[in-house]
Amino acid sequence: MLFDLTPLNVLFHYGLSGGRWWAEQLQKSRILKKLLKEQDKAGRICGAVCSSPAILHKYGLPKEKRATAHPSAISMLTNAVDGANLVIDGKIITGKGLGTVLDFALAIVSKLFDDARARSVAEGLIFEFSRR
Repeated sequence: MLFDLTPLNVLFHYGLSGGRWWAEQLQKSRILKKLLKEQDKAGRICGAVCSSPAILHKYGLPKEKRATAHPSAISMLTNAVDGANLVIDGKIITGKGLGTVLDFALAIVSKLFDDARARSVAEGLIFEFSRR
């Protein structure tokens, strides 16, 4: 469920979860479409993982940006990087699936803060962060 967070939108960067069912449900949301377009226009980070990069594509967000997605959704993207676990292109961050979510999350931390912060978080998780 999406709540009216309009006054707080300046604080948020959006990340869409994956899963085919969720992606199909999220594609039906006019509120999400509006929020994502506002985020894109404001130049904020937007991330999507698994099947959700198809939502960004449907709403025209990646535009000329490269992206990746779950193998079941990769054909829905125009500038797909097939086989990539993680693609960072400008403010758009996409991940291939559940097995890539730590890299995906750390890429977002790196974008919001810096590589050092992402490495610090990774160390706390006992996970090796390699900036891509």
